[in-house]
Amino acid sequence: MPDLFTGQPAWLIIICLLSAGGYAIGLYFREIKNEFPVYLKFILGIVRFVSIFLISFMLLSPFIRSISKENEKPLIIFAVDDSQSVLLNSDSTNYKEAFLRDADHLSAKLSEIGDIRQYLFGDKLVQLKQGDNFYVWRIHSSFLPTGKSGIFFSIFRTSG
Repeated sequence: MPDLFTGQPAWLIIICLLSAGGYAIGLYFREIKNEFPVYLKFILGIVRFVSIFLISFMLLSPFIRSISKENEKPLIIFAVDDSQSVLLNSDSTNYKEAFLRDADHLSAKLSEIGDIRQYLFGDKLVQLKQGDNFYVWRIHSSFLPTGKSGIFFSIFRTSG
């Protein structure tokens, strides 16, 4: 629900009301003689009161504060090293099998609490599509021809 705040003390609003009331009464009801009918003086007094109050209240710089809450899942970046150095390690069979399956299992668990973005980084940065997993992608990508140039070679080649 929106709240109205002025950033000023509340007693200034009371002063705005009193000054608007005094100004309207002073202008329209100070004399007894009737230049205008009473109902017209009453209507003009109310209009003057409201206008003076709104002008003086706007000088207090009011603002509307509205608080809304949205529950969003956090964005979780899950990146796995897919460089050649990992595959050249003596324990690379563990990486190709158990580690990637464990990474997929952990990624599935994390997807329950947040939005997962899965990445493989090595020669290049590859974002896996939603629903893909590391193990299946690694098996399919191992059949693709890969060069050893990597991203650094392509940067140097394009720059000079």
